[in-house]
Amino acid sequence: MNKEEILNKSRSENKNGDEREKALEQRASQNAYIAIMFVFLGLAIISFIQEAITGASFIDYQICSLAFLVGFAGRHITFYINTKDKLNLYIFVGSVIISIMILTRLILKA
Repeated sequence: MNKEEILNKSRSENKNGDEREKALEQRASQNAYIAIMFVFLGLAIISFIQEAITGASFIDYQICSLAFLVGFAGRHITFYINTKDKLNLYIFVGSVIISIMILTRLILKA
């Protein structure tokens, strides 16, 4: 193999990006997802407790719960599609059902 053939082969193998960069991007996305989920879950819990104690809250806990559940459902449907693990499917379906119930309650309350 001459220099040009090696370079062309290397370019064709790396046309979709460097493996290290892909791994870093995936790790960053996972960390961001986890952080966002903890924020929504924390806000939902704090808001729920605040509303139970004082009768009012700085934010509607149902909105935070809905955001958490939508993210949770998205994560588990992705896992189910890639692994065909039934538990992920059940978690997805449960999350969607609860999300629809919360959304319906929010709409009817408004």
